[in-house]
Amino acid sequence: MSKKVKFLIAAAGKGTRSGLKYPKSLYKVDDIPIIRRIYSAIGDLDNKPIIVVSDFSEPFLKEYLNSENLEYIFVTQKKQIGMADAVYQARKIFKNYEFTDLFVMWGDLPYITNKTISNLMELHFSYKSDLSFATLTENNPYTIVERDEKNNVISVSELKDIPPHERPKKGERDIGIFIFNKDKVFKYLKQLLDRHHNHVDEIGFLEIIKVLADNGLSVNGYEIARPIEAISFNSKDDLI
Repeated sequence: MSKKVKFLIAAAGKGTRSGLKYPKSLYKVDDIPIIRRIYSAIGDLDNKPIIVVSDFSEPFLKEYLNSENLEYIFVTQKKQIGMADAVYQARKIFKNYEFTDLFVMWGDLPYITNKTISNLMELHFSYKSDLSFATLTENNPYTIVERDEKNNVISVSELKDIPPHERPKKGERDIGIFIFNKDKVFKYLKQLLDRHHNHVDEIGFLEIIKVLADNGLSVNGYEIARPIEAISFNSKDDLI
């Protein structure tokens, strides 16, 4: 694979819903912290990923990663104003590293595998997409992937943004891993954030998908994930 890819793990959240007094990325699943499981899934694809942290999560993660001799690049999200802003923080290190595409994954995915990550990368570059993401069809999906009549992805919406009577009982959703052309997507990500400059609500990363599609960029969702890989940790009840 000739393209250079850098990985980003979004781990700035406090894990408030989980009731933890430490970042949820450090919650142990089968005695292994989620962040360590994500490192194992990334494997040799990137031995020094970018990790977006907050003032809260940074000391916890630094202590753990140093104890495990794991390399990392921290960038700090000073205000927790959504995943779009969290991902945008990666721009701070662009001048220090050469890469064409950024692979973004949420820091609460204990069951994600190297196989699915690698498959998504291969599809992304094979089809020369601007942004690609892994999907899964399930009952009562947490997010909704919308496609046009040609099966092109045109948006991904969170369930909270869909009126209850319009929510499908079964549908295609993202699982929280994305890969995209850094330069193209960050151009539109900046525009999205600028438009919301004085907005009080959090800005979700999924909003960028509709922006890209509306501007003619190639966005593709691939149904390659296994159900277990879509599980994200918000409480102990989420896990198997």
